[in-house]
Amino acid sequence: MTQPMTLRSIKDAVIKVECRRCQRHGELDRKKLVRLHGASLSLEEMRRRVAIGCDRMMDETVAQRCELAFPGLSAGGVID
Repeated sequence: MTQPMTLRSIKDAVIKVECRRCQRHGELDRKKLVRLHGASLSLEEMRRRVAIGCDRMMDETVAQRCELAFPGLSAGGVID
């Protein structure tokens, strides 16, 4: 079983976020996230927190749900 990717495993100072479905995108400061939430914050939990307020996050139709992602992150959690 693989461990969830956390802020601790990301080495870049900036984490890019985007949702192709909603056309939302931005950058998050990794150090600030660690100060606010701790280095053990998983990317799945961070995804939920970033998407708060997105009308599509809990859409009943799977094909319409928010697609918030972290482009540039490899499977090992290191920014490419």
